[in-house]
Amino acid sequence: MARTQPIVSTVTMLVVAAVCAVILATVGQSAAAEARILATIDDAGTRTIIVSDPTGRAVLHPDSVEAVRSLASVEWALGLGPVTDVRNAALGSAGRAVPARRVYGSLPDPVRLAGGRAPVSGEAIATKLGLVLLGSQSPAGGIQGEGFDASLVGTFTVTDPLTFLDGSLLMLAAVAEPGEMQALRQLVVVASSVDSVGSLLDAIPSVLHAHDRTQVRVATPTSLVELRSLVEAELATNSRQQLLVVLGVGLVVISVTLSGAVAQRRRDFGRRRALGATRSALVLLVIVQTAVAAVIGTVFGTAVGLVAVGQLAGALPPLDFLVGVAVLALLAALFAAIPPGVAAAFRDPVRILRVP
Repeated sequence: MARTQPIVSTVTMLVVAAVCAVILATVGQSAAAEARILATIDDAGTRTIIVSDPTGRAVLHPDSVEAVRSLASVEWALGLGPVTDVRNAALGSAGRAVPARRVYGSLPDPVRLAGGRAPVSGEAIATKLGLVLLGSQSPAGGIQGEGFDASLVGTFTVTDPLTFLDGSLLMLAAVAEPGEMQALRQLVVVASSVDSVGSLLDAIPSVLHAHDRTQVRVATPTSLVELRSLVEAELATNSRQQLLVVLGVGLVVISVTLSGAVAQRRRDFGRRRALGATRSALVLLVIVQTAVAAVIGTVFGTAVGLVAVGQLAGALPPLDFLVGVAVLALLAALFAAIPPGVAAAFRDPVRILRVP
């Protein structure tokens, strides 16, 4: 039937192809922009969880860093000791006090070495501002402070979510001596995805090594998470409206086209009914005929739409969006075929075949 009705099949194919292409060129462009916007919002800042011991009474043990890092959805974790004032050892008490912190665990990507070399246990690195405050021209020499005695070996820069460390010194904590007490004041944790933040908020307290867990505070950037939800909801609403409009127009055009084709072939359907074909068989016949043309149109329209999105947006929408558009266009064509099929199946074959 698809071959014997080339005009109807071609029109159906072109309409479905146009639906796919238009959706991808409009909604697809919005989806690509949405993915870029959410990727920016989903930067480490939104996925950050801060575990803190503000009073110092929780006595958060450094082993907590490895315990938290072992959780499946953790990208990285960094422990920070209390802030201590240190000075340039060469200047002594005449030097300016600079905030310094011990760090526990491997330095994450937001801490990037800018000069010198990476520190080992008992060595420190500073930001450029920290060097200026120390009165040092290069990352070399010693620093001293209460509980601090380290060599400065490099400089670093920081990005979100560790920008609060700018202007300070970081000393990679050495292994504690037996009987020596070390404790964290903060544990910065970054989740692998925004969706896993909620589960980590429940899991992290249970793996912490602390004398008093009730003193531990776990916080997230609530404002950023809420902003992400609002932006995602707004973008999704606009895209959904555009999608429904295009699908609705395509469904109506396909339904009208098939109605005209069925009306032209009413005697053929009448003969089939007279020869014993069931009504469900006739409906299925119209649907399958439509599906043949719709599949070809979906493939062609998706290819054209991808090219358009690539040219207009400079990026392609996610794969699940492409699959969803193709499936929706195909389903719209199949649903559009149902009314004409039902109309053909419920016509009286005797009346259709009666000779005037």
